[in-house]
Amino acid sequence: MNIDYIRSKYETDAVISDFEGSKYTSDGIAIVGQDSGITTSSEVRVVLMLDDRNSSLCRYISTHILGKLNRKLEEVRAFNLIDINFSTSIQKIANNEGYDFYELVDYLAEYSYPNFLARLDKYSPRYLITLGKPVFLFLSKKSGENLELKEVFATQIKIDLEGHSLIWLPCVHMRTFNAYRRVYGEQDERLERLANII
Repeated sequence: MNIDYIRSKYETDAVISDFEGSKYTSDGIAIVGQDSGITTSSEVRVVLMLDDRNSSLCRYISTHILGKLNRKLEEVRAFNLIDINFSTSIQKIANNEGYDFYELVDYLAEYSYPNFLARLDKYSPRYLITLGKPVFLFLSKKSGENLELKEVFATQIKIDLEGHSLIWLPCVHMRTFNAYRRVYGEQDERLERLANII
């Protein structure tokens, strides 16, 4: 894979900002998305579209993740693992270029990892909520954990990332939650049990 080729072909100059809740405090919750690829017809300006209370992703995060933890959007920070702003989704890039999707995410995440660590330095979260399997796989590798998402979603995992001691709560992405609600609907219950701890 060639990062220069991928960037020259798919990177956009769109500005997609981190979400910075006005009531966030150090040792709070940071939510990590995968990337800034444009996958909707809406103009994305903020990570995970958390500035648009009407977006389905924002409603999912507000209701099925933060709501179950008795937290509000204003109390969190959110940023992407991969901070390159693409004109399309990584899935489409993988399809177009003949790459394995998970290998491409891992490759781009490795490239972006120093900036990811810089955001951990900047925001100093205690809790890290991630969405989806690709981010889960990358952080499992980086933390030295050998985990399966289906076994640990919405549970607390203590990890260390380059000196950052964190409590990680891996969650499923909205699409997975909606498609397999009978299986992953348990995420709501697991997070509710953590509400008084976090």
